[in-house]
Amino acid sequence: MKTTIARKRRAGRGGAADAETSFESLRAQGMRLTQALSGHTWTDYNLHDPGVTILEQLCYALTDLVYRADFPVADHLLAPGEEEIDYAGLSLHPPADAFPSRATNASDYRRALLDQVPGLDDAVLATPDSEVDSVQVASDQGIYQLRLKLSQGIAPDDERRVAQARAAYRARRTLCEDIDSEVKLISDAHCDLQLDIEISGPRDAVDVLADVYDLCARHIAQGLHFHSFEDLVARGLSLEQIYTGPVTELGFERDGDPARAELLFVNDLTLLARGVEGVREVRALALRRDAPDNNATRSTTTSALRWRGEDWALRLRVPGVTPGLLDAQSVQALLDGEVQVRRAGSRVKVSPRDLINRMANLYVGARTRRHGQARGPTEGLPHGVYRDLQTYSSVQDGFPAVYGLGRRRMPASATLQQQAQALQLQTYLQLFEQVMANSSAQIEHLRDLFSARDAKGPSYWWQLLDDPTVPGVNAMYLPPEGEDPATWSTEAIRARVLSDVYAARDPQVDRRSRALDHLLALHGETLSQNTLRQFFNHLSPDELDATLLDNKAAFLNDIVRISRDRAGGLDYAQASWGLPEGGSGWQRRVGHLLGFRHVHSHPLTHAVHQQQCVLVAGHDDSLPDVGDTAPAPRHTQPLTHDDLHADLARMPPLRRPQLNEALLRCGAHRDRYRLAGAARDHANAAAPIGPQRLLLGPDENDRWWPLGEFDSPEIASCAIESLRRFLLHINVESEGLHVVEHVLLRPVGTSPAHDALSGLPTNFYSLRLTAVFPRWTTRTAQENFRRFADETVRINCPAHLAPRCLWLDFNAMQHFEAAYAQWLSAKLDFCTATASARDEANADPAAAERLNQAACAVIETLREVWPTEPEHDA
Repeated sequence: MKTTIARKRRAGRGGAADAETSFESLRAQGMRLTQALSGHTWTDYNLHDPGVTILEQLCYALTDLVYRADFPVADHLLAPGEEEIDYAGLSLHPPADAFPSRATNASDYRRALLDQVPGLDDAVLATPDSEVDSVQVASDQGIYQLRLKLSQGIAPDDERRVAQARAAYRARRTLCEDIDSEVKLISDAHCDLQLDIEISGPRDAVDVLADVYDLCARHIAQGLHFHSFEDLVARGLSLEQIYTGPVTELGFERDGDPARAELLFVNDLTLLARGVEGVREVRALALRRDAPDNNATRSTTTSALRWRGEDWALRLRVPGVTPGLLDAQSVQALLDGEVQVRRAGSRVKVSPRDLINRMANLYVGARTRRHGQARGPTEGLPHGVYRDLQTYSSVQDGFPAVYGLGRRRMPASATLQQQAQALQLQTYLQLFEQVMANSSAQIEHLRDLFSARDAKGPSYWWQLLDDPTVPGVNAMYLPPEGEDPATWSTEAIRARVLSDVYAARDPQVDRRSRALDHLLALHGETLSQNTLRQFFNHLSPDELDATLLDNKAAFLNDIVRISRDRAGGLDYAQASWGLPEGGSGWQRRVGHLLGFRHVHSHPLTHAVHQQQCVLVAGHDDSLPDVGDTAPAPRHTQPLTHDDLHADLARMPPLRRPQLNEALLRCGAHRDRYRLAGAARDHANAAAPIGPQRLLLGPDENDRWWPLGEFDSPEIASCAIESLRRFLLHINVESEGLHVVEHVLLRPVGTSPAHDALSGLPTNFYSLRLTAVFPRWTTRTAQENFRRFADETVRINCPAHLAPRCLWLDFNAMQHFEAAYAQWLSAKLDFCTATASARDEANADPAAAERLNQAACAVIETLREVWPTEPEHDA
């Protein structure tokens, strides 16, 4: 019976590939091992043998584990009580998030701008002095000019489209690059379509003519054509190919940027017209462009026209869309003179009003159509079905009743020997059952092992077999010697087994770290923390392991931004100061690699200011020598918030408005807290008694800090824990970096403040950035860490940029952050005030002056690392 069930259980789950885990294979392998190990001491190994019965029961239980493990992966990832899989928490991001990149060249920016800004026919990112036909991918200065060609046939709201285009670029801006203050609009060089076509079939002449106009107008405008996700899949493209480049909401552009040819050939339009359904023959097709002086009475007709110039581009006049062709009378004049539609050789009368309505519908539909497929496969992600894979059914329930196991226990009439033999067999089977029960727990918690949201949980799971699962099993758990059996409940058994057996043998940090490494590898990333480890010598081994694990989990949780936006700049038109999601992708990546807990833009001096004090250097009341000292006992009890505040209030160094830097760094080391000046117990000279004088030291200057007297070593140890936790908090909260992109500090318009600056390198604003770090924390005060940070900055910086690191003490950082925060605010205000202006430099002189003054204040704080004479950076 069990063989039949096991076969059905494995049906459809892999066939021959699962032969090794089938019931028959497991039983055969068990028999071979039993015969090899037992030799002649066993029987004939037939079905009546109790040993064979036990083997079959255990093999059947193993097939159940295989069956559970073989469910679809999505079922294992779905948490109980949830309807959707937490893909982000598992760092399993959908293709629409994982594959796309930022805009990296002019073509990418064009695609992103046309996607994000309704009412654009074209968007060109060019160097300010270059011709449109020779657009460079990168500028020597990192400055580009944004040139927009606005669509026709919509409400005249040029300012809104200019503002939207600026915002779209700034949200995708590359590090140390920016657009010029003036946005130029590409003017229209209008042309008319001269057309004579023969139609056939059931289509109405208005629909055929409208399609011809639509195709010709779009070809002349050279707009992008976006495809739906299904279209590209039907072409046979892979997900990686589909999601190449920046993701766009209109769909996917995979035809490539149209070649910017010099001439537009009318023959190409003829071919397009012939392809329209209902067109039988194109008798004549030509373009007549308005004369260069815009005199409508002087026009030229030719078979080839220049497509564009530096500040103009060809545009077709379209009925119902182009100004001048919006009323029935003007369209009728066009149909009478320039456009002829024939059917069977006879001219067909086309209603001008119907043509106007048809063309208006086509243009409105083209502007408002959203494929909604840019994130196509997101909706097709597996949802999974939750299955309770941890519930364990005892093997003993499957034994014949004669064995007296499981729920069919020995009858009351059984002898004591028979009962003892059944208990002996049950104890023997318990060893196997506990392994299988624990394996069920591992399968159930697979999602928890790979979760990046909570990296502090266990890496192995188990479940205690108790009386409800295996009747009579609680009698096997004997209480420790001297413990009251009345208190030996199931909960007490569970807690004791967890602490003594499982928790002590769970390599949690190592196994969790390797699971996170696997997830990082899925994104093509690694995070080797060997170098970073050496700079945490103030932490205990357990604290260090937990810190590095948290750092790796934070890196993984931010993996999309720090991979896709690793070369991204700050969106200065949006608030970012102090916001957890603020800062550029490059800043966040460097922060994670350096082990900073906070990687966004925030004031690094805030943690000290929050304590209503400032950080100073010097010795204060420190002592040069303290004589004989003894190590303080380690505090192991939980520390409450009230205890911490009470202990800190007793510390003499913390009762002043200044916090010493040496004390901040020294206090992070647990082994530098010592007890001195106490009487000694002669029976145990190592144990001080009486009032305890607590000292901290020696610090980096070989000085000691008196921390007060305490009634007992236990009270002193609690105070040590409070002070150390407080100082570790200050250290962690003070770590981080600021990124200053020099191109954003350039003068806006005429700037007397910039003119007054002296001694700056001539290329100060060109492709340069400064990373500003604190130098007062336990880690950042180390010279080796500063070299490591400098190397990390340079390795992760785009190769064409010249980065420098600036390390500031507390006082200098206060001045920098005040200037930097004021500049960010002035920049945001300026962008808001001038968003819709074509030339923002002259739109609000007062806002421009405030911004220039704020920029100069930031520049003054950076002079330390940017010498007077320009250097050639390697």
